[in-house]
Amino acid sequence: MQASLHSRKRANPLASCTDERRTQQKTARSQPALAEKGVAYLYVVDLCEPSIDVLNAKTYYELGFITSGLDQPQDVWVDRKGNLYASNLFGGDITEYARGDWSAPIFTYSANMSEPYVVTTDANGDVYEGDANNGYINEYYQQQNNNTVASCQPIAGGFDGIIALAVDSHNDLFAEIFDALNGNYELVEYPGGLAGCPTPTVLPLPEGDMGDYPMAIDKNGNLLFPAGGTVNVVDAPSYSTVNATLGSGFECAQNPTLNKANTLAFVTDGCEDTVTVLNYPSGTVVTVLGAGNGLGEPYAAVPGANAVY
Repeated sequence: MQASLHSRKRANPLASCTDERRTQQKTARSQPALAEKGVAYLYVVDLCEPSIDVLNAKTYYELGFITSGLDQPQDVWVDRKGNLYASNLFGGDITEYARGDWSAPIFTYSANMSEPYVVTTDANGDVYEGDANNGYINEYYQQQNNNTVASCQPIAGGFDGIIALAVDSHNDLFAEIFDALNGNYELVEYPGGLAGCPTPTVLPLPEGDMGDYPMAIDKNGNLLFPAGGTVNVVDAPSYSTVNATLGSGFECAQNPTLNKANTLAFVTDGCEDTVTVLNYPSGTVVTVLGAGNGLGEPYAAVPGANAVY
């Protein structure tokens, strides 16, 4: 049997963030993030001095950082209202923040969570968590209570991890799973959502380097998967053919996201410690964000006007 997802993840997510670099990161920061009127935001999970960096989404100037309620954030998401969500791998919860007020979470979700790895929402505001440890996908009504609406395990038993989640305009939910029993990755679809925890449809794996890096979905239902030096765009509805690639020359492409208009894509390079902004779907580079934008060790980035269908 191959290694479990848990052992395949970084043993220490801060391994490449030295004490000197962490000190520099602290010194470079001016203040906790404060909202600016009329500004769109770009949120970046930063594993160096763990936090979420907040940038102006037009100038990419760093407005500050968020640490309240966070415990090794792993993924970040923005819903249609502009509320921010962070999956706290070590904290065992999902924290939600009001748009422009990041002083403290307005709600925390934790029921049936062990190691929250990914978070997303649908057009109705329902919140979904993918767990790296217990292999469950959990659904919650936004801010109503800390109870699961649905709690589904795509692969019964074993030690499985949910790597990625995406919801399309039909409320179909897609999940990438690490199957510890067989030591491989699987892509599944829950048509219409998780109600009743139906048996998911197993989809063919797209070409590329499937790994522990979340996927994205565009308004046409195409799935975006990191593939080492690029991002593969996998066509709907067969989800079996790579019909385009996005960007090139990445050392370790991961965590692609799209803005609401589907005109910009954001790809984090975990080896180069950068976030590349690209035109979508052409893939031409707009800019590359890094240390000059206040980023230390970026792991995931999502725009404030996020793609929620």
